[in-house]
Amino acid sequence: MAWAFAEPPSPERAIVAAAYASIGELRDAQADEVIAALERLGAHRAADDACDAYVAQAVAVAAEHGLDRGGRLADIFSSTAHRTA
Repeated sequence: MAWAFAEPPSPERAIVAAAYASIGELRDAQADEVIAALERLGAHRAADDACDAYVAQAVAVAAEHGLDRGGRLADIFSSTAHRTA
């Protein structure tokens, strides 16, 4: 949501903002509309990119401190970050 609000004004951003400003639960159709708007805004890709950057930073810190000589932590970080429900 925060990422979407940082984007320039657009119909997709307006959909997200309207849902955020509403009080109570979203109807299924409204939730689907918000999810589609976020996807069109590129939120999924942006979240993946941010996650990849955090994983890279964690791997670098572990390597810097000699905590991951075998690469097991890097594998755990990566596999956990890219799980799907």
